[in-house]
Amino acid sequence: MSYLRTGKIANPPADRVQLLADVFGVDVGYFTGKYSAPHAPVSTTDEELWEALSKPLVREVAKRAARVSPGERALILEMLERAEQLATAAQALEAGASSTDASTERQGGETPPHNAPFEEEL
Repeated sequence: MSYLRTGKIANPPADRVQLLADVFGVDVGYFTGKYSAPHAPVSTTDEELWEALSKPLVREVAKRAARVSPGERALILEMLERAEQLATAAQALEAGASSTDASTERQGGETPPHNAPFEEEL
């Protein structure tokens, strides 16, 4: 697989490409660049979509994602999902630290310093 990614094997045999397609559950065209994923038509009344696209950074991400391969878009989506998981975990840790801080204050102890994560409104 690494030979394909680095270009050491420029033209793999068709049976190997088919095997990879079967393993990943995609069409062979996915690996050759001749693949267009089936997609449902987008409703122009989709309020959630229009609200998201009203944010400049969301529009920029969408524009750039449209210019990359389907595999790269899937990777971007995985990165966004991981970012959401990390943000949720950070919020849970912060909530736990806040309840610990309140308990310490009730007991008359010092509250440890707390660094809030940076958040940007998009």
